[in-house]
Amino acid sequence: MKKIISIAVVGIFVLSGVGTVAGIATKNLLNGPYGPSEGYVGVEYTFFFDLPVNPNGDEYYVIWEWGDGNMSSWLGPFPPGQTTEASHAWMHAGVYEIRVKLKDPNGTESVWSDPHTITILNNPVGVSFIKGGWGVSFLISNSGNETVTNISWDYTINMTLGLIFYGGTQNGTIPSLEPQSSERIQRIPIGAGFAKIYIHIDGTLNHAHRLLLMGPFVQLMGPLR
Repeated sequence: MKKIISIAVVGIFVLSGVGTVAGIATKNLLNGPYGPSEGYVGVEYTFFFDLPVNPNGDEYYVIWEWGDGNMSSWLGPFPPGQTTEASHAWMHAGVYEIRVKLKDPNGTESVWSDPHTITILNNPVGVSFIKGGWGVSFLISNSGNETVTNISWDYTINMTLGLIFYGGTQNGTIPSLEPQSSERIQRIPIGAGFAKIYIHIDGTLNHAHRLLLMGPFVQLMGPLR
């Protein structure tokens, strides 16, 4: 009779989700990852996860799932009780759920943790000012509250009437742009006639303007709507 009761108790313990199998929790981990809850497209953010205490003393491997179809590799091993971290950047605005999973040295895996949610907003970087004269110049500004890195930009000048002789397409990268700061880009296209300039930031059209080219001189004719 005692033997039957003992088996029943163990069964309830494991099925209730508070037991362990080879040191891995059999229920959703009590604490999910934590970190920022809001951010911007293209900015890398760091998240943390507190590994549970393992009565067997086994180390853990950790894998991160970022909610956008990407996962980390198995990281570790890490000792139980340690705080681990990983970083990720999202390429599109949206709401994402971040989860982690554990694995012990024998290959036994836990279920996924409870999620941590982050809302990713469109990049605050854009063209804030454009000027003609000797060539064309424009400001790329960061209106957000965080530093944005590796900002790619390019422009294309399409002639509507006339010819472009030089500088019809240009591109570059801004390594880093601090919050509430700008970087000036100036180029000198050479052409004759009416044109339209299309400026892209990180591959997305950000600004378009009508131009009149007179050799290296540029006259702005108004933004395109």
